[in-house]
Amino acid sequence: NTHPNPQYAALGASETPPYQTSADYAPMFGLHNRVIYGDAKYSFDWFDAKALASYQDMTTEAGIDYDNTQAPLVVFSADQYAKVKTQELQLISNATSPGADWLQWIAGLYHIESGAGYPEVLFSVGRDLPFLESALGELQNPGNPLLGTDVVDQLLSNLDGLGTKADILARGQLQVKSIAGYFQGTVKLPYKFSLTLGG
Repeated sequence: NTHPNPQYAALGASETPPYQTSADYAPMFGLHNRVIYGDAKYSFDWFDAKALASYQDMTTEAGIDYDNTQAPLVVFSADQYAKVKTQELQLISNATSPGADWLQWIAGLYHIESGAGYPEVLFSVGRDLPFLESALGELQNPGNPLLGTDVVDQLLSNLDGLGTKADILARGQLQVKSIAGYFQGTVKLPYKFSLTLGG
């Protein structure tokens, strides 16, 4: 904001030198991520069996001064989380599987259970702005020729008791639980060609 316009300046935004910024709300960001993973494998005569499992627990917190000025205008903050658990069983052909000289294959079962979302997203506009207070006072001024009209009366009725601050709070969450099986096979063909099918 090296050259804030008059309306912006009236809200409290001041001129700042180039390549510098100012804020009335200290920015913050935090990330916590924990991951546990493991796998086990056992080889049978006809195939290999492999079991895999994982767990992830992630949380983030963030907050910024959206207008980047010393005026108390706009603040944005959000928390996010994710908890994910997966398990998988694989059966894989090996060198001693029947037809190993012309066929390779894998079959498996995959399970996922997760929850993720935003417990709280806050968009805060106008924190005790004197400019808004004075604008409201002008509307209520007995000398205002529009006072008493339906439009102004309705506007004042809607603003009554709201003060000079508006907070928009949002929450969202997504739960997933799914299990799926799969198979893929590759057949060797003449002349160094191969064919892979799966589903």
